[in-house]
Amino acid sequence: MQWLDGGLSSMGPKRDNKDYHQLYRYIRQAHIDVLAFAEVGSIQAIQHVVGKDYTIEISHRATREPSEGKWRQYTGFAIRKDLVYKRFSDLNLNVNYNNRLRNAVDVELKSGPGKSLRLLAIHLRSGCFTQSQSSSFACQTLARQAKRLHQWIARRNQQHQRFVILGDFNRRMLNTHSQWFYHLLQGGDSHRKNHLILINHGASHCWHKKVGKHHKIWMNEHKQFIDFILMNQLAATAYIENSFQEIAPSRSEARHFNLSDHCLIIAKLKQ
Repeated sequence: MQWLDGGLSSMGPKRDNKDYHQLYRYIRQAHIDVLAFAEVGSIQAIQHVVGKDYTIEISHRATREPSEGKWRQYTGFAIRKDLVYKRFSDLNLNVNYNNRLRNAVDVELKSGPGKSLRLLAIHLRSGCFTQSQSSSFACQTLARQAKRLHQWIARRNQQHQRFVILGDFNRRMLNTHSQWFYHLLQGGDSHRKNHLILINHGASHCWHKKVGKHHKIWMNEHKQFIDFILMNQLAATAYIENSFQEIAPSRSEARHFNLSDHCLIIAKLKQ
């Protein structure tokens, strides 16, 4: 959401009501049951975007560390109010113990007796989009986060649970240079039933603007995904084929409004 904090910090774009309304329009257009988000500063800010029909589950950091100033960025979910779910403790992905942004929010949707879907909203370390594992501190950090994610993945597979990991991986995972990262997530597990499946395909067309000195505007189009929907084989059996979609503003919309440097991606699953 790019510093969606209602103006509480000095970081990110300055939004007014028309910007929030435009973000709200994208959410309504997509008919979303569950939204995974990142870079949100408060429940009030994300509620302004999704509307009153959703319950917000935000990282426990939001209540434990309410005075973080400019680093007020949290992951979480907006869940349609008629859905039944269970909240778990955050998964701590702060592998360097100095970056408080990296908690993942963990919930389980209940759709009936014996039917559940575990969801994890993440925001991984930036700065290692295509590089090798040992090329930089950012890549080494991302590798450690991938290993910690694998531990969560392995527990879900051991318990025969369906799961989906959603959010900002900060890695161009459709790029062939990302094989080492995917291998760490997979953890060397060769069992076909435990293979991870990326739902994203094709190119991104996500326009966003940068505002520089003297209010000069640059327009940029992201053409490769860094936000992904990743699931295990059990969850993938419920995926509705060809339902993956990116909902992105036009170039003119991105220029006119203060939106985000990320675009909405969606996928549909059968219950």
